Amino acid sequence: MVSTPFRSGPLAILGAGAIALGSFAPAADVALYGEVSYWNAAGPEATVMLAATLLTVFCLLTGRAWWARIAVLLVWASLLWPYLQGLWEPEPDGFLESALSSAVETTTGWATDIALNFVDMSWGMLVLALGCVSLTLAAYQRRR
Repeated sequence: MVSTPFRSGPLAILGAGAIALGSFAPAADVALYGEVSYWNAAGPEATVMLAATLLTVFCLLTGRAWWARIAVLLVWASLLWPYLQGLWEPEPDGFLESALSSAVETTTGWATDIALNFVDMSWGMLVLALGCVSLTLAAYQRRR
């Protein structure tokens, strides 16, 4: 069912612009590597996010609120996908697998700590996050 277009069109367009800018802007400054954008770090996820962003704006401008809400959830899923993948990794079953996992965590733990200390978040990630929030607000805003 097609309803009347939302009055949140300008907010949705602003959010989509921020997502587009934030996807290609420097998101992190990695020591010895330089600045990295979300597009460089996660190209397929960024492509899905940009496509879902355009779909959300189109649905909002044409009055398809339910589809816009589904599309904005896809935007968030593509942004959080690397984190979600880490949650779904299987736990080691046997003693040998547990011992190997513990040894790997011990040796990579300090390397991860060092690497995280050499990564500084840049302004692009803030723009990307604000774009996602404003697009979400536009999709879930009530009609008047």
